[in-house]
Amino acid sequence: MPSPTPEPESFSDDDLLFTCPHCGKNMAIEKQGMGLTIQCPDCRGLVKVPELSEAELERLGGSHAPAPGAQPEEIPHIDFLRDLCERIQGVQKKYGEIESRFSRQQEAVQALQEEVHSLQETMETLTRQMSESASAALSS
Repeated sequence: MPSPTPEPESFSDDDLLFTCPHCGKNMAIEKQGMGLTIQCPDCRGLVKVPELSEAELERLGGSHAPAPGAQPEEIPHIDFLRDLCERIQGVQKKYGEIESRFSRQQEAVQALQEEVHSLQETMETLTRQMSESASAALSS
């Protein structure tokens, strides 16, 4: 995946320069990152990487649009796109696993909260009984 914040000396003519709309941080990303949503390293806000017009892309040295009738292996950056799809699928799978774990943990927390509530009620009952016993012992 293209890096959203290269070191200043690593900028190239192919990098897109843009600004975080949330905090104003200047950022750069390889042109393959056009249209991606990334996280600002400063404010952690989500930022959609701007897309360039065909004229701007030509100025940077190429278009991201495939030639009419191009075969998949002839489309620029097809390996990048395939890799990105695989990564997205991996993230989606990991998200599902995390969501499942979170659900189980929520159920465990709920059970513990119910147990704490039950113990509090038992403690209140015992305290009341002890108080009543002490009062009865003092009055006799």
